[in-house]
Amino acid sequence: MSLCRNVVIPTHVLYADDIMVFCKATNSNIRYLLHIFYSYGKASGQVIYKQKSKFYPGSISNSRLTRIMNLLGFTVGSTPFNYLGCPIFVGTPKVIHFKVIADKIKVKLASWKGSLLSTMGRVQLVKSIIHAVMSTPRRFVRWLGFFSSNDQWAVICRSRYLKFGLPKNSFLKSSIWHGIKPHVNTVKTNTRWLLGSGNSVAFWLDKWLPEPLEDLFHLPTSSYSLLTARVSEYIENGAWNIPASIVQHDASIQASIDQIILPKQPLEDRLIWCSSKDGILSAKQAYMHLNGVRFNIAKITAHAAKMNILTSIKHNAQLAAGVSTAAEKQVLQKFFLEHIPAPPTTVKMVLWKKPSFGWIKANTDGLVTAGSAASGGLFRDYMANFRGAFAQKISGHSVLHSELTALILAMEIAHSRQWNFILLESDSLNALQAFDNITIVPWDLRNRWSNCFMLGLTLKWSHICREGNACTDKLVNIGHLHIRTRWWESLPSMLQDDFLSDRLGIPQYRTT
Repeated sequence: MSLCRNVVIPTHVLYADDIMVFCKATNSNIRYLLHIFYSYGKASGQVIYKQKSKFYPGSISNSRLTRIMNLLGFTVGSTPFNYLGCPIFVGTPKVIHFKVIADKIKVKLASWKGSLLSTMGRVQLVKSIIHAVMSTPRRFVRWLGFFSSNDQWAVICRSRYLKFGLPKNSFLKSSIWHGIKPHVNTVKTNTRWLLGSGNSVAFWLDKWLPEPLEDLFHLPTSSYSLLTARVSEYIENGAWNIPASIVQHDASIQASIDQIILPKQPLEDRLIWCSSKDGILSAKQAYMHLNGVRFNIAKITAHAAKMNILTSIKHNAQLAAGVSTAAEKQVLQKFFLEHIPAPPTTVKMVLWKKPSFGWIKANTDGLVTAGSAASGGLFRDYMANFRGAFAQKISGHSVLHSELTALILAMEIAHSRQWNFILLESDSLNALQAFDNITIVPWDLRNRWSNCFMLGLTLKWSHICREGNACTDKLVNIGHLHIRTRWWESLPSMLQDDFLSDRLGIPQYRTT
């Protein structure tokens, strides 16, 4: 039996006691199928019920149709038909294909459930019913999965629709490809490979550098069939082994490769969406990416503007609490809103504590201001003695990114100085959660974060309020001035007062 390249055959869709088999209707293929059915029935005792079984032919002659029907003993079916509630059809989707699903929605909406609901309640009911009806039979095909997944559906689609990662020029009869094809370039422009083992990434053709090597070397498409090397072939013992002939072509290639952190433990290669923090392309992000321009240039009506202002004022008034002036109370009354008194003030004592004997404490912090991000940290031993400090400007643009980078730098520096027992302390609870959940870590820090746990360090981590992290907070502000990591062997003068307060156990206070 023959099918697409790199596909296990016969390919099938199997669920409970139903099975769908796809193959070319040649006599040899049919005989193979009958042999499989017979062998399965003999081994399991489950025999195919031919009276209920059907086959769905393409455009074939009546004589060939009759011959297949006689060989199989099945009746002839016609499209469209439903399989597990999902319409199966050939060609472009039409209204009639989804009429059954629409009828189900109408029946549910016509019930008495919505008769006693408000307008907004009915809107929510419509949304929930549509979601309930559609979510069972329908599975969303993610763009990134189409290009990177090793699942059989993705392998089949790539073999059928792509050639060397590019859309085929020939016309393909398909109900899904013509909807995907216009967005192939969009996906390729906004994605890149995050390297794990490198086994799934083509060295020349895939985008694992800022630009694919095929573009940097201006390679003709006629040579693509020869460019079969994988990235893993250029990695030895966890380090790059790039031939000199490649890096000598352009000095920027070596610089780009040096910036890629290779994982020290087995991780999978991932095709990531660059503008997403976790690298995953969600349905919402895809929708906003395609429609964002249209929404940005859309004009808003005067009525819509009034409603937006009214909604914003009401929402903020419900959240805000405090002392209102007489004029502010009059404004609230115009919107039929009540004044919310301020809650009682609470004062919390914040105290920096020394680490245990033999441990080094690293207080870290990250900061993003005016589009510039920086990370910093300060090391102290169990006697509260200063052991060193660092600060650096980084490329990240989120607070979480800078906080995690500070923790990474602290672990890397501790390893380089053979401080094996490290207590990491940060004022960011979100960053500390990454120790238990790696999915919080942005995709461009994944490998570096993972490598920190292969350094042989014994780690603990704790949270401290910002008022107790004053030394590191001042270090981070200096970090904006240093592109490379700045290291201090002696205590910087601007930290002396806060450092002494921590060492003497003088508490700070947090008012909420």
